[in-house]
Amino acid sequence: MLKVSDFFSELKLKDNAHVADFGCGVGENSKILSEALPNGKVFAIDVHKDLLEHLETEIKREVGARTLPIGEGRVGPDLYQNITPVWGNIEELDGTRLRDESIDAILISNTFHLLIHKKTCVLEMKRVLKRGGKILFIDWHKAIGQAQMQTKTVLNESDIEKLFTELDFKVHSLVHKDGSHFVLIVEK
Repeated sequence: MLKVSDFFSELKLKDNAHVADFGCGVGENSKILSEALPNGKVFAIDVHKDLLEHLETEIKREVGARTLPIGEGRVGPDLYQNITPVWGNIEELDGTRLRDESIDAILISNTFHLLIHKKTCVLEMKRVLKRGGKILFIDWHKAIGQAQMQTKTVLNESDIEKLFTELDFKVHSLVHKDGSHFVLIVEK
C-alpha cells in the first residue's frame, strides 16, 4: 500500500521549510509533515471547512495532551503547532491566500483527479512556490481512477507531465508507480 510519507524525503527539505498541503482533507499528511519539519511551517489547505475544523480539533487535542502534568500524559513541545489550517480554493488564482513565492514545497496527494480547473491549480502552485521549490505529486493511474471513481477527470502520467512542462516546470523522472498510483517530483 502506498504511504505518502515514504516519499517526503524526495523533496530534500530543511527542517525549517514552508510546505503547503494542497487538498489536505483531515490533515493526516499535514501532521506527518509537521513532525518532519519541527522548525518549519505547514499550510493545510482545503476548500471544505468541516475538514479543516476537524484538523483544528485534532491540533487542540494534541496540545491538551501535551500540557498534562508529568505522569498523566505526554509532555514536550507542542506537536502540530506549526500547522496553519487555511480555508482556500486551490482551483483559483490567489485561492490559497498564500504569498507569492513563499513556499518551499507543495504536497498534492490523491486530489488532482477531483479538480475541474487543473491548469489553474498548477498556476496557483507556480505562484506560491519559490524558485527551485518542489511539488510531491501523487495521484491515481487513469484507468484505475476512472474505474474506481466513475470520473473522466483522472489524467494519466503523460498528461500531467505535459501540463506541468507547458507551464515551465521541470518534471523529474517518475519516482514510484504501482498498480493504482504514480508519484512525481516537479520543480519550479
